[in-house]
Amino acid sequence: MPIGGGGSAEYEDGLPLFEYTLASLVGVPAAYFNSALSPYGTINGYDLDVHFSGSSVYYGFQGGVSYKINDLVSMSLGGRYVIAKNSYEGYMENIKLHTSSGGDLTSAILGSALADVEVDAERSGSGMCGILGVNLSPNDNLNIGIRYETITKLEMENETATGKDGGSEEFTDGAKFNADIPSQLAVGLSYKMSKLKLMSDFNYFGNTGVDWDGDEANFDNSLEFGLGAEYKLTEKLLVSAGYLKSTSGAKSVGQSDLDFNLDSWTVGAGLRYSLTPSIAINIGALNTFYTEAKKTTGTITEKYNQTTFGFAFGLQASL
Repeated sequence: MPIGGGGSAEYEDGLPLFEYTLASLVGVPAAYFNSALSPYGTINGYDLDVHFSGSSVYYGFQGGVSYKINDLVSMSLGGRYVIAKNSYEGYMENIKLHTSSGGDLTSAILGSALADVEVDAERSGSGMCGILGVNLSPNDNLNIGIRYETITKLEMENETATGKDGGSEEFTDGAKFNADIPSQLAVGLSYKMSKLKLMSDFNYFGNTGVDWDGDEANFDNSLEFGLGAEYKLTEKLLVSAGYLKSTSGAKSVGQSDLDFNLDSWTVGAGLRYSLTPSIAINIGALNTFYTEAKKTTGTITEKYNQTTFGFAFGLQASL
């Protein structure tokens, strides 16, 4: 099953990362490039054709064993093998620097100073973690689950098409990056009351214990807290609702175009309808609301935000 990654996204106008150099040239005399360009005056704007798309997915292959010690306590031990893959594609071309003289500076005039760039790269890696679980059932109504996952040591390596690294070390072919998955402590609780079932969930992530090539210094440990409820309306229909509050632990200095992390809260709802005693339909939907983050570098301020909506449909059968 997918256990991580940011899905996929397409930026038809590129990312701020691509325009840092061009933006910094606004206000600079054209003679900066060549004294013969003095008649062009000062650079006062720019145009370019730009596009970027990326995807990220972490697949987990998991297995384990469990043992019931008595009616109160059972334990489990397992492991997960993770395969991670990120892809990046994009380009910058047809760059023009507008000047106060009314003329444009193009690659035909400036040569390599305005060369087109292209990115076509994949970054992949794999790792393993251990999973330890304890389940407590004090009575028929109350259940408590505790799970601990060890850190997943993960090294990612670039595979970049020849000449398509965008002129950045970020996409150099063969470059390696440490991208450990943090350890996790999770506690869940459920309580049944006639037709109503209440649930809560707590997750704590050890971000400060990973190796992210120094970037871990830009994070605090993070946590999630969730609440949920199920109610049996009829013998065939069950409805549910839930809430999740999540903190990323990211400090502003650690945010970037290609990897930003936001605090969020999520609401969801679902239903299950039993067609027969052994066959049921499950439907669910959720929406995540993110808290905008900012980072200022020199005179440039970046804002980070996103939206997420999810919908699920399932057919459940028991023999």
